[in-house]
Amino acid sequence: MKLYRFNIYILFCLTLFSCTNNSKSDNFNDSKGQTEIKKLVEIFEPSSIHALNAADIPASCKVEGVVNTVHKWKDKLGTNIFITAQTGEFETSQRVGDIENEELYAREAHVYAYHYLIGEYETKLIRELHDFEDCGVFDLDAYFIPGTVRITDLNADNNAEIWMMYVKYCLSDMSPKTMKIIMFENGQKYALRGQSRVDLGNGEFCGGDFELDKAFSKGPVAFIDFAKQMWQEHIEGKKI
Repeated sequence: MKLYRFNIYILFCLTLFSCTNNSKSDNFNDSKGQTEIKKLVEIFEPSSIHALNAADIPASCKVEGVVNTVHKWKDKLGTNIFITAQTGEFETSQRVGDIENEELYAREAHVYAYHYLIGEYETKLIRELHDFEDCGVFDLDAYFIPGTVRITDLNADNNAEIWMMYVKYCLSDMSPKTMKIIMFENGQKYALRGQSRVDLGNGEFCGGDFELDKAFSKGPVAFIDFAKQMWQEHIEGKKI
């Protein structure tokens, strides 16, 4: 047990050194398009967008995990339902070792998202997301960041963009956590992937960098601006 704690201490020191030497990033410059984006979001957000409860989800919409958020709206596609769900941490049947005669089992945490189109005679799954983290003895979680599910129409084509942002990690120290922004538009997936930012004190920071996928890079500038703005607002990846 003493050797285990010593190894954790060494890992923490290495992480702190690594973070201190990567505290600067060029990804956080404010975009010139942010003011225009805020105006567009205010113009959209029509009365057809409603936040619902889990009990309001049609029986034809299949969902795994515990429902987190539900939104319903109308656009060019028709009547839409978007659902996010997550499992929280749970133990699996896979044994990974033992500490002080106590058996240890692998743990997992999953996040799910579903975009459904509700027709008169059928329900169609337009796009879904499933991501997870697995871990042994370290801290583990996977969760959607509160307040990051947004329904917009930044390119004004009457096809809603569906935004979400989530965190996942298996860590034993202060390292940044994996963090992602995912956006769906009419079945197309856009992704911004990076790490949460950790405040080390004395003006030093670790993490916070990100990369846009090809879909974002080739998409409208308004999409990129909005994604960067969301990243800035939730750069620490707080659960509450």
